[in-house]
Amino acid sequence: DEITRLNKENNNIEITCSSGSDNCYKIEGETITFTGISEDTVYSIKGSFVGNIIIDVSEDYEFELELSGLTLESDNTSPIKVISAKKASISAKKGTINNINDFRNLITNENEIDDAIYAACDLNLKGKGTLIVYSLYNKGIHSKDDLKIKNLTLKVNAYDNAVKGNDSISIESGDLTIISRT
Repeated sequence: DEITRLNKENNNIEITCSSGSDNCYKIEGETITFTGISEDTVYSIKGSFVGNIIIDVSEDYEFELELSGLTLESDNTSPIKVISAKKASISAKKGTINNINDFRNLITNENEIDDAIYAACDLNLKGKGTLIVYSLYNKGIHSKDDLKIKNLTLKVNAYDNAVKGNDSISIESGDLTIISRT
């Protein structure tokens, strides 16, 4: 499948707080950071963005990122990185197609995250929409703890580990196409 590359001059992103702590994100250059929540929180994001998303909300609260028609691509860092949360969820809203593209060169530094979507906590992938994760030279989705998949139409095409949960992976339901290239 041919992937059309985005142009960062055409970034067009819309972020909305669906519930919980409002005004808890900032956009600095090519990075969207969610931080400083004081309760379980849900943010919806749609549009196109060249850069990355960092979720660093403390281990006291759960955070959900609703993808409502998002194309996110990065060629210099992990596209979605969850540094801290009690539990993180990424949900694809019904009727939406969401693309996470990692165009970085092969990561050889073991201290650098080499996953398109990485979570340092439990990660739930869910929703009635579609999530497509493409990693040109690196890994796909990785949770340092438990990874749960429910309902989602999930397509992952990555080098080496396409989907990994260090503690466990559970798939309750969904339509999954997982390609691990070597």
